[in-house]
Amino acid sequence: MMDRLQNGEQFNPFSITTKRDELLHSAIIADLLNPKGTHGQESLFLQLFLDVVQPHFTFSEQETIGVTTEMPTGDGRVDIMIFNSSQAIIIENKIDAEDQPLQLKRYEEYAKRHFGQYAIYYLTPQGRKASDQSGNEVTYTTISYSNDIVRWLEQCVRATVGKTMLNTTLVQYTNHIKQMTHQDTPNDIELYKFIEKYHTDVEALVRSATSDGFINYIYGRYVHDDMAAMAERFGLIYTEKDNINDGFYLYRPEWKKAAIRIYKDTKYHDKHYMGVHIGPNGTAGDLFSIKHTKMDCMSINPTEWAPYGWEDLSPYDRWESGHGTLPAMIDGMFVNHIEKLVLAILTEIDTKHLPML
Repeated sequence: MMDRLQNGEQFNPFSITTKRDELLHSAIIADLLNPKGTHGQESLFLQLFLDVVQPHFTFSEQETIGVTTEMPTGDGRVDIMIFNSSQAIIIENKIDAEDQPLQLKRYEEYAKRHFGQYAIYYLTPQGRKASDQSGNEVTYTTISYSNDIVRWLEQCVRATVGKTMLNTTLVQYTNHIKQMTHQDTPNDIELYKFIEKYHTDVEALVRSATSDGFINYIYGRYVHDDMAAMAERFGLIYTEKDNINDGFYLYRPEWKKAAIRIYKDTKYHDKHYMGVHIGPNGTAGDLFSIKHTKMDCMSINPTEWAPYGWEDLSPYDRWESGHGTLPAMIDGMFVNHIEKLVLAILTEIDTKHLPML
């Protein structure tokens, strides 16, 4: 690791500038898809994208193709639109944001009014479906950053060998997408798959080989989509830390500074805890104004960071192998446990009218 750091292999400007910002990712993807984009490769990247997601969709060669972001439709804005006078591809880009009511339905109605041929794509980190309130009775296709965008970018990388600046940029963006979707290098992925397959019989090997990378891999493969779906059912926004071992947030849209948080406390044996805590947009002093009152569903007394008390995630409070959490992530028990705690917290907040900033 130190050699890779010293050699500059860890430097990636995309990890600094984009992270999980949907608007910035939409702008990058749209520019690559645009035949008039700054890459200078005309329609090459667009055709490679269609080869991955829609091989039978062909834009007319007789018409100019436009690509835009935040396209106004009269009752919303399409994240990415590729179009000519009669054809369109609409891409709704969802990384952390929740669906808006009838969102895909409104885009479909717009496409029917303006284009003879169209396709709608719902892009998420792992390829989850849109919520019923957004996509019910809409013909659309799910695509993912982890699979479809990575496959497309890897083809773009292969197609630009010899064009050093462009090729290097594409490699860095591909690596950033892999990191964002809890993937590592191909060699690491093969190792993680081996550990995943034999995790019960070779626990000693897993214990010695486990890492944040493996935890992120298991979480991204088995937990992320279920957590996002659970949050949606409860009307919550779900936001992860870049390294999932550092936890995540669940909060209602009206909660601006507080959240239900899962977090790792290194002061208490690297265990994971859950409680009402500072939200992703909060600061250290925001919760001081809340009167400290321990919830009935919390077993640990309040602190300045957790005004309603907190709870360790036992039996899933240790996120490394040998403690039962990784198998529970794989078979769904982990998400079931989190869902019960979230429901208990929300119920007590609502019934007792506990203030949330």
